[in-house]
Amino acid sequence: MEWYPLKPIPGGKPRKAFFNRLLADPTWVCEAKLDGRRGIWDGRTLWGRTGQLMPKCTHVTPFLEGRPALDGEWMGGEFWCFDLPDHGGTFVERRLALEGLVKDINSPHVHLMPRCTDWGAVHQNDWEGVVFKKLSSPYKRAFQHSKTTADWIKFRAEWE
Repeated sequence: MEWYPLKPIPGGKPRKAFFNRLLADPTWVCEAKLDGRRGIWDGRTLWGRTGQLMPKCTHVTPFLEGRPALDGEWMGGEFWCFDLPDHGGTFVERRLALEGLVKDINSPHVHLMPRCTDWGAVHQNDWEGVVFKKLSSPYKRAFQHSKTTADWIKFRAEWE
């Protein structure tokens, strides 16, 4: 893998007040954070966040072949897509393109990461938490493992 995906920064405290402030801010969107493994499809291979090959995904890769780079979460034998690293647009533009791409892929193993509108959804769906993403943000890459971006802010359920 030639680059690494950036990680979100941890949300601040008090969690409930900060979460609600971001949720009410129209410049941010909230998505589910699953308790899986970060995966990057580079157009040929599915990689883990730290650059290791993800070998147990052979039933998914045929659906991804010929598709652009995807950033997502590998969980339970399924790939949950949340971004298009090579798109070049804002998060809003990338998300619209990603919605069309996932629909076009039409696989029972490839999904679009769900949006979140309240903290109750975290517990109802047994998510690990949520990630807020700045709508105007470009996709950023790192050339070192474990770099973060303030354009993505995560809250984990265990932080309550």
